[in-house]
Amino acid sequence: MTYYDYYDTTTKVKIMALDFGHTCPDIDSNIGDFNEALIDEIKWIIEDSRRHTHEEMVEHKVYDTYAGEIYKQLEHYFEGVRSTNEDMRKQADWQINELEDQLEATKDELEELRESMVKLEELV
Repeated sequence: MTYYDYYDTTTKVKIMALDFGHTCPDIDSNIGDFNEALIDEIKWIIEDSRRHTHEEMVEHKVYDTYAGEIYKQLEHYFEGVRSTNEDMRKQADWQINELEDQLEATKDELEELRESMVKLEELV
């Protein structure tokens, strides 16, 4: 099993951390792409809104249409972040299961050592 260890100099404790690559580049890329797409959507809204008066926009619910269109155009940018989050959860679950297995094996080994110790004490 792999995991990252580091030593916390404040608490003097060795700490394990999730063995999962740096997620910031993936998330930052999604945010950057989202930002570019958002600018394009805002430009589209500004251009399109020039064709209508405020009253027309309210009467025909153009604002709601804009909001719906923006959501449809930009929603997929969040899928990358969701995917990264899902991958992290899977890795964390796997590592937790591995550690639980190691803990059980260590408990079994400890019990065997205790039994051996009792047998040795009986021989003395």
